[in-house]
Amino acid sequence: MIAASDPVEYIPGGRQIYSKHPGSVINQQSLNNPSSPGESILLEKLSQVNISEKSFKEFWLIRDNDTCGEEELYCSGKVAIHSKGDQSTRVLQTSYTCETDIKHALWCTFCTSIPDHLSRGKNHNNEEQLGETIECICLLDSYTLKVFTENGEDYVSSLQFQVSAVWPTKYGILLEKAQIPKQNISETRYTSSETCKYPLQIDANLPIAFSLMHPLDEICPLLIKHGKIIIFYNIQMNSF
Repeated sequence: MIAASDPVEYIPGGRQIYSKHPGSVINQQSLNNPSSPGESILLEKLSQVNISEKSFKEFWLIRDNDTCGEEELYCSGKVAIHSKGDQSTRVLQTSYTCETDIKHALWCTFCTSIPDHLSRGKNHNNEEQLGETIECICLLDSYTLKVFTENGEDYVSSLQFQVSAVWPTKYGILLEKAQIPKQNISETRYTSSETCKYPLQIDANLPIAFSLMHPLDEICPLLIKHGKIIIFYNIQMNSF
């Protein structure tokens, strides 16, 4: 017999920690400038003012952990909080602050060396050494990709485009480029009349899927190889 009980709302542990977070970090050089103490106080007060009535969008990720039961990665606004343990024994590990609101967050693993399966074809060993693995937390805001390792190292890369989705893979992460609405294309200041007539033909051939193998590497378009044909993953493939 299966008995149903009253549903209980899950309350992320990061929400309670976020309520005690001081917020964005003020530029210490401006605050410690002895020549303009009034400006430092004004800067600190203005940084705590929010003229928008829109509340911060929160989201969180949970994964199992063999040592402490589970891990939680909680994001709200510009702040991300990493904690370990269940709801009764949750312990704060680290907190991160970005310049703009966090759009995506995830755990991922990068490798220092990756086997070249493309040149070797299908003749490769699945247990081939991948070199040293780097466990990371990735945070993406509107302009940058930030990577934080368990050893305290951090990497910052500028995003070449707006990201609509991101996924962890065996060899790093996959990023999906956000599509530009058609009305924005036609309203571009320096767009020619021929470009406005055929907006879909222009965008459909551009890659929308990109990969990042290591925080120090460049974000590269995702290639699909079918026999001897190598093409970009574009909008037309995404619609199937």
